[in-house]
Amino acid sequence: MMSLAELWQRLLDFFWPPPPLTYPGGMKVSVTAFGQPSTFSLSKAVREFKSFIEDNSSIKLDIHLVQEDKLPAAEIPQYETPGTCFMVTPQSLSTQSRAKMPSNMKTEIVVYDTQDRTNCFGGLHWGYPVPFIAIPYSNSLIWDLGWKTSLAPGLVHEFTHALYAILRAKGFDGFPDIDKANDYGFTDQNDPGWIKFRKYCLGLITQEMANALMKD
Repeated sequence: MMSLAELWQRLLDFFWPPPPLTYPGGMKVSVTAFGQPSTFSLSKAVREFKSFIEDNSSIKLDIHLVQEDKLPAAEIPQYETPGTCFMVTPQSLSTQSRAKMPSNMKTEIVVYDTQDRTNCFGGLHWGYPVPFIAIPYSNSLIWDLGWKTSLAPGLVHEFTHALYAILRAKGFDGFPDIDKANDYGFTDQNDPGWIKFRKYCLGLITQEMANALMKD
């Protein structure tokens, strides 16, 4: 049975359709979802991510969103960290799962149902030539202050890693370490939700850099 929240969202989407995920000429990004999140709308989270990137930089995104069934358990293996925790990696995905992901993208993002496994991290990024990002769903009812979904801040953070990796390979430099917000004067107290810091990081991407990212 549909919940009141889901019914309300459908009514909003019907009378006020959300902006499209695709943008002709934008940076091609795939988001492949294996399984559904249980505490937020996947499409809402991806749109929140897209809006944040586009509102705070000169980059436009052409997002190819694919929804698939949950991954086989073997494709969420134990990760190489102390303790028992699990993460999807580029190597853990089978040929069959890979075939479900859009091809010829500038960045590949996989979001997935953990199937009750303990995550090692909120997200991971592997770099150039085609950055790969894996983010497990957080089905907690509490998430970063100032965000509408728990997935969007993780998408923005890991995607900024990907942007910087591509730009460094293209000869641009001078980017901050986005894992160390405190080094740049941002703290839990003056920047709850790390929104200001993420805007700062995206704001360093010039129009020239954005054009390089969007170029085929």
